[in-house]
Amino acid sequence: MDRKEITLEHNLLDVVMMMTEKDEGAASAVADLLAMPPADGSGLMTLLHLDDMNIRGAQLAAAMRWAGGAAALAQAAKRRAPELVEHVNAEGRRRGWRWEACARGATRPSHGRPLLTSIKPGGPFPGGKVL
Repeated sequence: MDRKEITLEHNLLDVVMMMTEKDEGAASAVADLLAMPPADGSGLMTLLHLDDMNIRGAQLAAAMRWAGGAAALAQAAKRRAPELVEHVNAEGRRRGWRWEACARGATRPSHGRPLLTSIKPGGPFPGGKVL
């Protein structure tokens, strides 16, 4: 099974389905993350951080077990915790998973353009820079 790229064309349900990869533990982790108040750094942004770390499906369930809860996982994902990546990859080696986690960069646009750019200098993004 190949992992499809999450794009702005996907809705939240699409993202949830891609992130869980039909794994019950991952579904529980996603539900816990989405149930947290947005101020706690959870929800869609945490899922996008985890996706960029190449953590989906069974890896996501392993990450939640390692973190011990949604709040801790959200914080670890936000700071791209190396110990989270190490734990997920160690469990993956033991279980023979195909995918490896990384600190960042697992999601690269297939079209070769940045995901977010400002329309003009002084626009909605600082200095018209690529984000």
